[in-house]
Amino acid sequence: MSSPDLADLLPSSYKSLITSWLAEDCPSLDPGGYVVGSSPRTATLFAKSKGILAGLPFFTEVFTQCGCTVAWHLSEGATVAPTSGNPVRVATVSGPTRQLLLGEQIGRAHV
Repeated sequence: MSSPDLADLLPSSYKSLITSWLAEDCPSLDPGGYVVGSSPRTATLFAKSKGILAGLPFFTEVFTQCGCTVAWHLSEGATVAPTSGNPVRVATVSGPTRQLLLGEQIGRAHV
């Protein structure tokens, strides 16, 4: 028997909710996007404190809608135990600079 898909725990409207947050956050003119541009970049998500990793399907959907790709280095439910001064690498996100920043902004504002 295979493991259940944890995205099935999310409400059926989560993708449209993310879409609405993106439209709300950047309804028309994006001066920040103009400043940083769309050059391809890579960002790394680090955990600095102990915890349990949760929310991978939601995080992935935010960045997918932004046109980015996410590579996870840990699994949903993994125990994260960084040591002092040594954060744990959790994920790598790649995509256009302005889209990386937009996805990060959505996550910070709504999660």
